[in-house]
Amino acid sequence: MVIMKILSFIIIITLSKIALCQNIYVGCYERLDSKISINADSTFRFFYSVDTYRAWARGKWNLRGRKIVLSFIPIYDTTFSKIDASFLQDSLVLSRDYQSDRLMQKKDEIKYIFSYGQNSKMCPKMMIYRNGKLYIIEHGKRQKKKIRNGFYIKPFDSFYQRVKCAD
Repeated sequence: MVIMKILSFIIIITLSKIALCQNIYVGCYERLDSKISINADSTFRFFYSVDTYRAWARGKWNLRGRKIVLSFIPIYDTTFSKIDASFLQDSLVLSRDYQSDRLMQKKDEIKYIFSYGQNSKMCPKMMIYRNGKLYIIEHGKRQKKKIRNGFYIKPFDSFYQRVKCAD
């Protein structure tokens, strides 16, 4: 009986530590070109914005040791176009927004000034948390170099700093 109580106590302590460990990652993080929000329900949202290009991604996250693994979950729209009076052609495309829709494809579609949509390539795949910062892991190594690109005058840090979440 005493052994059962001790085992129960150990299990409760272990489960509470696991829950607390996951909660330290939950929050919003930013760097100059992008934002990521890690949610308590094991989901995430990512947003990237440079010049006239906007990209976003969302999905699930989990822990693999001390690393945060992000798994992109795409949202698709169905586009259709009339081939002739009796035949419709459907195809799937990545959605521009967070809703899955059925869209009519038109020849004279409006072209947007801003390019906006889902992009799994812009979203980090694996990250590690250290001192309130999220670092991207690429090729098994933590990304430390400053980011240099033609859109910003000065190079900027590659890590994401924890910020207060916007309501």
